[in-house]
Amino acid sequence: MAEMELEGLAASPELQQLSESDLKRLNSDLAGIRSKKEGPQGYQYALIANQSGMYKCHTCESGFRFLNEGDVWKYGETTTKRYSGPQLAFKEAGLPLTEVPQFFGTRRQIKIAEKLKIYSHLARYKELPAGNRIRR
Repeated sequence: MAEMELEGLAASPELQQLSESDLKRLNSDLAGIRSKKEGPQGYQYALIANQSGMYKCHTCESGFRFLNEGDVWKYGETTTKRYSGPQLAFKEAGLPLTEVPQFFGTRRQIKIAEKLKIYSHLARYKELPAGNRIRR
């Protein structure tokens, strides 16, 4: 079931809005991930802004980006609990965040899910989430 869900995300019309070079890179990255072993169980998550305000931005010239409450600051994946309360509040983003698990599966599956979320965000907003330094 999880593999079918991921394949559906990979074929989404939203991703077709990517530039030709980004789409080529995504497909190459996905092929590389699919060639890896399944690995341990984990989850793909989003870090969500708890309040509207200026959050640290790893790819912005100013170093900050305004996010509305509920906006995604970062997509990530982990096979262990990644963040704790105080760390979420200020260390990473400058303002409070909530970690929201979005997809559960093997390491390979969660890496695919993370990649698809990052590239979907890039296709929709024409920029990476503020907390993602690279397309990973």
